[in-house]
Amino acid sequence: TKAFSEGGWFHTGDIGEINPEGVKIISRKERMFKLSNGEKLFPSNIEENVCRRCKFVKYAYVFGSGQKNPFMLVFPNSELMAASVRNQQDDPGCEFPGSCASLSSCLSSCVDEINTYQLTGFEPIGKALVIQRELSLEENELTPSFKLIPRSIEQKYKTYIEAMQNEDYNNLPADAYVIELD
Repeated sequence: TKAFSEGGWFHTGDIGEINPEGVKIISRKERMFKLSNGEKLFPSNIEENVCRRCKFVKYAYVFGSGQKNPFMLVFPNSELMAASVRNQQDDPGCEFPGSCASLSSCLSSCVDEINTYQLTGFEPIGKALVIQRELSLEENELTPSFKLIPRSIEQKYKTYIEAMQNEDYNNLPADAYVIELD
């Protein structure tokens, strides 16, 4: 394939926008998906909002091609959750979750706030799970620069994804915790 188009554009696989400061990369083209209403969604913005909002979330993976609203898998920062020092001064409004069960409970209000105040129209998360696992390079879930590998995550966590799509949480693996959303 040609690296440059006839118009002189360089093909990177990124989606971006041109603003007065230059070019802003929004997402990888391959990460974009369409919801059931035809709206295109770039999940990286939502994932970043969740990870910024809660320091106990190491990775958030948003998906939902063909769904009414996007879904999310949350992978906790186990090291931080296991820390013996609980410094409430870091974030006085935050409850220190000592387990994934308490993290899912805590994230319920955080994700509801993100849905209400930071996401618009079709973007709000419809369903979410905390999965008590660490993503890793060795399992081919992360790139060497610690970015998510979507195909690998969707394949490895297919059981969790299908449970959310079918709204059947009864047979989820024991390491999954439902985040109750309004």
